[in-house]
Amino acid sequence: LENDVCDCSWNVHEDETCTSNTPDIHRYERPFFVFESHDTLPNGNRTLSSYPDVSFSSGSTAWWDNQTAVPGHEAGISATMTGATYDTTYDRFRASAAMALFPALYGYADAQPKDTRGLFLGFEADGGMMGYEGCTTAGHITYSDWRSGRGNNAPELRPELCPDGKFGFDPRCRGWYDAGRQAAADGVALHVTAPYLFAKRGEIGMSATAPLSETPGGKYLGQSLIDFLPGPIFRTLQEPDTTLPPDGFPILVAVQDVTGDDAVLGPDFDPSKDIKPISQVVLKHDYDC
Repeated sequence: LENDVCDCSWNVHEDETCTSNTPDIHRYERPFFVFESHDTLPNGNRTLSSYPDVSFSSGSTAWWDNQTAVPGHEAGISATMTGATYDTTYDRFRASAAMALFPALYGYADAQPKDTRGLFLGFEADGGMMGYEGCTTAGHITYSDWRSGRGNNAPELRPELCPDGKFGFDPRCRGWYDAGRQAAADGVALHVTAPYLFAKRGEIGMSATAPLSETPGGKYLGQSLIDFLPGPIFRTLQEPDTTLPPDGFPILVAVQDVTGDDAVLGPDFDPSKDIKPISQVVLKHDYDC
């Protein structure tokens, strides 16, 4: 199965390959799940890593590949019937059945270019990740190649889960998750990140994340996430009712980017390489000095 399965007529991502006139292609667009199986407790929770005994390379990582075999599956349908909806990895699979709505949310306007890159759920108890990325049906297989290190700040965020050098993606070790978790603890319902490098695509974008909470009770369960490119912001600023000077153009200024500096993105910038400190853009000659 090819990674990008969207029909070219959908005009989804201009920078990606597509398939022309393929019948019944929507059936290939499916949500994915990524749950590590190393170092799991009987209920599937993961609270530490035994690296370097495991996950010292992408090939030494281990993942659950069958939803009906994950911890907690023995309880079957009775798990949710008794109200224990988030106690095991299996419970979290079942409770996330609403992910069937993700394709509808993602593809609500097929005629428009998609700046949304994906919709995801990340769980605090086991570091599991569920998501939907539309045409990119197989990109999550690269999660085993993701490595904790100084470049992504993972060892500083959660050293017990992502020690320096460990392979295998864990959402709890990402900046967006940590920032969203802290914002939730402060009572902030939605956190929008500064531009940063996406784990899989190698492009710079932004994320909006909100906490997942158990109802009733309000127990913290993890974070929901939407990855997107800043295109909608530029288009909003360029609308007819947005007043700009004759030679003006919109820019996006982030208070802090992934490097800890401020950042600027503009409509003619290449987000994969042209993200720059505001001092370099606005005060170019002073910066060069």
